[in-house]
Amino acid sequence: MKKVCNVLFFVVVLPNFFFGIWEVFNVKEMDDIWFYEPLLSSGNIFASFNHFRDGVIRCNGFFVGTLSYAVTGFCSFIIFFIMRKERYSSVKILVSLLMLLMSQTRTFFIGLIFFFILYLFYSIYKKKIDVFLTVVLLLASFLLVLLLLPYFSSDGSALGRIEQWTNALNLLISHPFGQGFFSIGITGDNRADSYIIDLIRIYGVYFIVLLYLTISFIIMTLNSSNHIKYSEIPCLLAISFLFILFFQSLLNTPVFYFIIMILVKVRKENHEKNSYTMCSVQ
Repeated sequence: MKKVCNVLFFVVVLPNFFFGIWEVFNVKEMDDIWFYEPLLSSGNIFASFNHFRDGVIRCNGFFVGTLSYAVTGFCSFIIFFIMRKERYSSVKILVSLLMLLMSQTRTFFIGLIFFFILYLFYSIYKKKIDVFLTVVLLLASFLLVLLLLPYFSSDGSALGRIEQWTNALNLLISHPFGQGFFSIGITGDNRADSYIIDLIRIYGVYFIVLLYLTISFIIMTLNSSNHIKYSEIPCLLAISFLFILFFQSLLNTPVFYFIIMILVKVRKENHEKNSYTMCSVQ
């Protein structure tokens, strides 16, 4: 696990961090963004607030979009916070935090607060994490943020998310079984700012079953692999990523596939260790 996470840092995180610094000093207008011209000529529409805040670039790195840059820094922070006793982890944590600052995406700082609560929860119930309590923690944290958001921000983006969630919950009442893929548009051009909202619009109450099964898989992996060093990394990372999906539409981002990869790696290592133990006993 340690080796895989270090490869992620040096191959993905660090190059994007340095490119982000270059962007801060050199990108002053939309035309300066490296992917602006080719995507514009392909018919894509660019909104200034998605790429600049108070005249300062929201860094993209080598990604086509600020959110992929931000979520990479977010996941890197979580990984190396858990591995904080390892050599140079403090430097990696600092780099990851600076990436979040350069992305100017507030959602991920809320996500870090959720992660610290989750990590405390994990530290207390380390031997046996309960699936139901994890789901309650996730949903309660989301609802608390949604209720407090109007008191801390009058920004249109923040208030827009409240409106989207209000519409999603009303839709859940009027169409409890969802509206299918038609609800997000034939080409997906009617997507919400939250991937979870899209799932509610498509599947309705079945989304709750989907969420519970997903968290069950993650917690089962965590509970069955406590003997593997840093096995908590993919599990806590996946749950924190799920929390972010309540506020952002981020499924098709490279780090998502990295989380899946290390989850599978932990399950494979656990299976191999159990098989070896059984063979030794026999």
